[in-house]
Amino acid sequence: SQKLHPLQQTTAVVTKTNERLPYIHLLGKTYHPVHNYHDRKKFERSLFWFTYRCDFPQIAPYGIDTDAGWGCMLRSAQMLLGHTLRIHFKSRNWMPPVSVDDERQDDFVRKL
Repeated sequence: SQKLHPLQQTTAVVTKTNERLPYIHLLGKTYHPVHNYHDRKKFERSLFWFTYRCDFPQIAPYGIDTDAGWGCMLRSAQMLLGHTLRIHFKSRNWMPPVSVDDERQDDFVRKL
């Protein structure tokens, strides 16, 4: 029989309890849930993560000083744009420096 591409396969592992674990598809990469666990976690840690803001000057006349509740759309778009710029200007396989201090000094990260 012909081996299927991972995107065509739905189950990567069947456990002893007959639980089916699917392949994990993340931003154009496919990971086996067991064999590629550490590679997937490394990739997840390398993604840009923009969090909520709080304690900024109030938006008058509404008294809003946090973006909790409405900022998720903004954050999602920013992270998606950041990842797109990462692929365009660096590469799909580029990883930011592991050290936070080194990451802050990276020219690309600073511009982003």
